[in-house]
Amino acid sequence: MIDTKLLREDFSNIKKSLLKRGFNIDQQKFESIDSQRKSLQVEVENLQSDRNTISAEFGQKKKLGENTDDLKTNQFYSDISALNQQGIETKRKKIFVNEPFVNNGLTIYQTDWNIVGLKVQVNEDLPIQLPLQKINKNGRRFWFTSVPLTKTSENNTLLILINDLRGNVLVYDKKGTLLTESTIGSKIAINQKSQITFNEFITSTGLQIKKDPGIPIVYFSFFFLMVSIYVSFLSYSQIWELESNFDLVTGGTSNVTAEVKSFDSATRTLIVINRSGTFTIPETITGGTSSASWTTATYNTINNTNSEYDQNNDFETADNDIIDFSETNPFGTVGSVTDGTI
Repeated sequence: MIDTKLLREDFSNIKKSLLKRGFNIDQQKFESIDSQRKSLQVEVENLQSDRNTISAEFGQKKKLGENTDDLKTNQFYSDISALNQQGIETKRKKIFVNEPFVNNGLTIYQTDWNIVGLKVQVNEDLPIQLPLQKINKNGRRFWFTSVPLTKTSENNTLLILINDLRGNVLVYDKKGTLLTESTIGSKIAINQKSQITFNEFITSTGLQIKKDPGIPIVYFSFFFLMVSIYVSFLSYSQIWELESNFDLVTGGTSNVTAEVKSFDSATRTLIVINRSGTFTIPETITGGTSSASWTTATYNTINNTNSEYDQNNDFETADNDIIDFSETNPFGTVGSVTDGTI
């Protein structure tokens, strides 16, 4: 691993050494990434400084009994950057709740937050980072840890309880007795030999990453549904096509058409239905499918077979057996009182 400080001070010589090993480093790319690192580092340091200042101010106001609503934490933010395969930043956004980061079908949401550690300093020793254990009780969250005052004895151990991000720190002894209440940035004296300074909280925030390749299909289906609903309200026309198994004949003179119901070759009788008019006598009738031609000698429309209920010819024949039309008046002579039929 090459020290970045060495790269900044003597980039040309390091590049020559790397070329001998078959690696070519891009100076412009390095300077761009290093510049981004510096700006992010400055921003993080500024945020930490602001947090420590607000925590100290919060503790001071609490001691004086003043209102601290203006110092409460209202929102967590995350600075998200998207890099391409060359490591160049293509998109950057500061996200928070209900304001996600979206890039190439990938969505990153700001979700939960947590306190993961506490940085403290005992006496004049180097600051140490203590991990915190989260406890959920009655719908509230607490964070718990312990601070050893000496390295040789476990009896001099303090219990630390944190209930929010406002900067309050509750200090208990091993028996659970509250010793004092402090704030971030404050120094407290435990006894004549021990002093503790609570430097800062170490916080984290949760990110939820989601990618759903089926969303375009859902949107397209919804669009297709809306179009189909709209089309269903438009007016339309229906065209019906009637298929018939009968041959169609056409009169050469009258141009009347009809469908062939039956043909008796012995009696040369053609029975047609669904006539469009009246054929003439004589007239040449031609079949549409068979192309056969016949000339009509007689034409009878009494036996109308256009409908299954039309049986006129049968009625005309059967009525002769029911009523005797040979008499002038089968019911008697009008005005005759001697007629025995009356």
